[in-house]
Amino acid sequence: MNIADIWGEKEHILFIIQIALFIVQVLSLFFLVLYVWKTWQMASSTKESAKASEKMIEEMKEARDQESAPYVVPFININKHMMFFGIKNIGKSVAKDIKIRVKPELMSSIFGDKIHDLPLIKNGLSSLPPGHELETMFDVSHIYLNRDDFPMSYLVKISYEGGLKKELRDYEQVLDLSVYKDLIPDEDMNLKDVVKSVEDLSNYDKKISEELQKLEENVARGIWIKNPDISISYAQLDYASWKLIAASKLRELKVILERMTSKSPYFYSFDIKNRIDSIIGQILVIASNYPLEADSKIGEDLNSFAFNVLEFSRSMSFLFDRRSEGFNKELSKYILNIDDLLKILI
Repeated sequence: MNIADIWGEKEHILFIIQIALFIVQVLSLFFLVLYVWKTWQMASSTKESAKASEKMIEEMKEARDQESAPYVVPFININKHMMFFGIKNIGKSVAKDIKIRVKPELMSSIFGDKIHDLPLIKNGLSSLPPGHELETMFDVSHIYLNRDDFPMSYLVKISYEGGLKKELRDYEQVLDLSVYKDLIPDEDMNLKDVVKSVEDLSNYDKKISEELQKLEENVARGIWIKNPDISISYAQLDYASWKLIAASKLRELKVILERMTSKSPYFYSFDIKNRIDSIIGQILVIASNYPLEADSKIGEDLNSFAFNVLEFSRSMSFLFDRRSEGFNKELSKYILNIDDLLKILI
């Protein structure tokens, strides 16, 4: 074998080696690209997993916050014709720094513009525990719902803090009063209705009056009975008996008025108001049936006094302004009037 053959064989071997190296490099490049691609996939999967974990953690925090957060909602409640505006925390933690905005502004036939100065509406509330509510009376239902110039719906916006998140929470709700408009009748009785009721009393059967004569004499002497609304006898009485019955009813009214002046300014009972109206009705009947030998001025004085007290007992001041100094002065005036009438009768 000569040198040329040997050299040719070497070149052939080198060529084969170069081809093998090229193939190895191509395969290395392929596997490198495959490795990079797989690594990128793994990194992307890890990133997505991290995002999913973060989202899951946020959802868990949100769920925990919703479960333990305070929820303050507004309401308007109607109870025995009294309308109350209030808020209630139906959540599971304390609501803090509560602010209330009402659009349009809350209106009242009783308080007028002073309704906006109520502490709950003007200043809000510093805190409200879970399950607790706070309300304030602002009107009478059959008066408010029959006013065409009063709004029938309010948009109430409430902001407060509390719960796991240390951020301000907002809640708004529409309070619709139109649903009550035809459900609550107008029970406002005026003075004409009262006079008509008193006149109807005078049409009671005289036979019933005679049967109750003996019982009425006992009542006149100061015996209290369970049902004090038994009718006064309308048969013509002698002057002495008439004065005795009139004085008895005046004393009974005086006891009630004196009790009201000594009670707490927050004390009020519809039973007491009804009792006063009943006694006044009886005094009006007594005054209209004064004996012929009696001075007509006594009957006129009793009538005038009874109508004044009746009008006062049906005034807004009597119903909602018991805390004022003027209320007690008014009661004291009627007590003095009773003393003057008793001096005439006794």
